[in-house]
Amino acid sequence: PDTVTDILDIINVATGFTMYAPSGTPNNGQLLQMRYKVATATLYSITWNQVVATGFTARLGPTLPTRAVVTTTQLFLEFMYDSGQGLNKWVLLRRLG
Repeated sequence: PDTVTDILDIINVATGFTMYAPSGTPNNGQLLQMRYKVATATLYSITWNQVVATGFTARLGPTLPTRAVVTTTQLFLEFMYDSGQGLNKWVLLRRLG
């Protein structure tokens, strides 16, 4: 399949936020990588949009984080878009950090 990897850097986070699915039409098997780093040593909440058709899910194992990490650590996430069997969501494959 023709897949594309997109990388999203989320740095200097200073408040809690909701992560929405990227715009556009993803392809089955497309990869999305995210890297988070917060601005201060305070933990910030992360809410994941799991309701809309192209939202996020963690059905394969690792859980979606609910807190951003402290400045000395980075959080890396890798998702794959799965349009098989009507799922149509970004599935979390790996979580590091």
